[in-house]
Amino acid sequence: INLYTDPRNGRGQEAFSQDAFLTSELAVAWVLGMQGGDVDSLGPRHYLSKDKVACVAKHYIAYGASQGGLNSGPAMIDEYTLRDVYLAPWEAV
Repeated sequence: INLYTDPRNGRGQEAFSQDAFLTSELAVAWVLGMQGGDVDSLGPRHYLSKDKVACVAKHYIAYGASQGGLNSGPAMIDEYTLRDVYLAPWEAV
């Protein structure tokens, strides 16, 4: 669910987009498709259907935001950007 922010990062193929809104929408659809659930006026409701698999969070918030395009390393992100951009897709699911 991380954002694709630096093409030098070797894990770019694991991201949906560099846009937080698009990534949020695709992440919700992905989780609902993989493990079941529904979307109503209150947002996505997740439950595990017997013919589905459970989704697990891995490489948590801002994993791909490390400096220099490295797979791991320091990420200099202010709190606003962290909360408003990088956290958005995680909150959506």
